[in-house]
Amino acid sequence: MGKTKEFTELELKLMKELTEAHKYKEMSYKLWDLLDDIDTASDMFKPCEENGINSFKKFYKYSMNRSGRRFNFLRSDGFDLFTFEEFEQRSSARSEYSIISDIPIYNNWREELH
Repeated sequence: MGKTKEFTELELKLMKELTEAHKYKEMSYKLWDLLDDIDTASDMFKPCEENGINSFKKFYKYSMNRSGRRFNFLRSDGFDLFTFEEFEQRSSARSEYSIISDIPIYNNWREELH
């Protein structure tokens, strides 16, 4: 018969911390990818004959679209960063602050970029 291992409080705490660390590492890679996309866009939309005179507008539109995707990974109250769970746990977060993706004008502006 197999024995079920009982984890100590310290082992459980360490497993939770490792899980959290892995989650933040994944988010950092995803956010890095967004920054890398924007950096690549600076090459894609360099002012030149092929890109036309609207290359700065195209770069701006592309970059704003990409930077808006950061809200797929984290939330902010304008000062600090939170995971979705942390943000929802803040009892006063919704009443005291508004995340930018909840602002109608921001959503309308983002839709125009697609």
